[in-house]
Amino acid sequence: MSLASDDWEQRYREQTTQWDLGEPAPPLVRASSLLTPVRTVVVGCGTGQDALSLASRGFDVTGVDFAPSAVRIATESAAKRKLTARFIQADVLTLPGENAPWDLWVEHTCFCAIDPSQRDAYVEAAHRSIAPNGKLLALFYAHKREGGPPFATTRAEVEKRFGARFELVSMEVPPDSIERRRGEELLTLFKRR
Repeated sequence: MSLASDDWEQRYREQTTQWDLGEPAPPLVRASSLLTPVRTVVVGCGTGQDALSLASRGFDVTGVDFAPSAVRIATESAAKRKLTARFIQADVLTLPGENAPWDLWVEHTCFCAIDPSQRDAYVEAAHRSIAPNGKLLALFYAHKREGGPPFATTRAEVEKRFGARFELVSMEVPPDSIERRRGEELLTLFKRR
């Protein structure tokens, strides 16, 4: 990751988490509704909105985040809503870990938080963590602004980085992105080679 875990933790403690929508991302809800519930990891899960949405529909979910406060909040939210989901504090680049392999890897604003020099390591972590023929469902934040995080990405970069390890099933600019990200997201489904 481009920031130390203490930096991410500080953002949660100060509640400066502008990436947190406070609800699951609409494009991920729509796309995942077409999938059969399976063992799933949600990376960079933050406060667990996307993970809890999946758990509410029968997915066996493990959420992973760098920040202990995010993991605590997600765990408390799961308990409050009486949902079964595990949340662990870890660096996604070190996965798979003891809970793998997963049949589905879900990503939302995690790839854009990773320094571009570490993105190939992210792809390798995903490939190691997903069972053969498993899927990677991503809502990539494909803005064009300088600096980061969030760091910019493009459709071409996503296709190139993931192409050697994953088969592209579908990619679209989702019509149901939240207003401030409309036209800057790529809803993508890959299948592990």
